[in-house]
Amino acid sequence: MSGPVPPSPFRAWWARRSPAAGAAVRATGTVPVALHPAGRGILSRVGLVPACAARPGPAAEFALRLLWAAVAAARATVTSGPVEEGVRSTAPR
Repeated sequence: MSGPVPPSPFRAWWARRSPAAGAAVRATGTVPVALHPAGRGILSRVGLVPACAARPGPAAEFALRLLWAAVAAARATVTSGPVEEGVRSTAPR
């Protein structure tokens, strides 16, 4: 069996992002939405372009984290079955 696979450069970069990056993405969408009622329709549409381009990244990360959590929970339920009385565990402590 081979060792762990090193992360790709993109995954390494993504893992180093700060939580403020998500706030920046949300702000990128908030500003154009606020500009529209202020009468700046064209500026609002121009600002929505980077907001729409930046949104899929955090959304995909959120979906992957949910998937990983579901897989981890499923594995935990499969591997932690009931222990029979009188059977000693061989797992290291």
